Amino acid sequence: MSTETEMKNIMTRSITDDLSMVNKSYKLFKLDKAEFWVIDADMRYTLIGTSGDVYEGLEQIIIPRDTFGMMVKTCGWAAPLAEDGSTSGRPSEHKARRRVRLHYLVTDNGTAQAIVFKEKTRKLTADTMTVSVNEGQGMLRDEIESAWRARV
Repeated sequence: MSTETEMKNIMTRSITDDLSMVNKSYKLFKLDKAEFWVIDADMRYTLIGTSGDVYEGLEQIIIPRDTFGMMVKTCGWAAPLAEDGSTSGRPSEHKARRRVRLHYLVTDNGTAQAIVFKEKTRKLTADTMTVSVNEGQGMLRDEIESAWRARV
């Protein structure tokens, strides 16, 4: 299982499951700790760790080599890219920053990202998310992929 469509389906299901577990949409953006999940070949998810700091958690988790994929669930900030597609500085410090819920999947066959932006006027549903494959960028993506390459 590694096609782009299948990876998008995994991400859509992950966000949809989280949406169904919160009774108020703002709670989706109040994740106290980043969550680290491994996914086996039968698509069973196992929580392998949590951390108040996603970067510290990525340094501490141990990912089994025979894992199909790893997913990181976290909340944070996103900022628009510059016209040339580059970033400048931390998203949390950008004047146009937006609060997001991010699920990031990494496998041997690529990556997929699901982002839900916090909106004041819209009800959160699976339709309000952005799902992409092999398009993530930035420091968090680099650290997630580094943790994946270091699996034992």
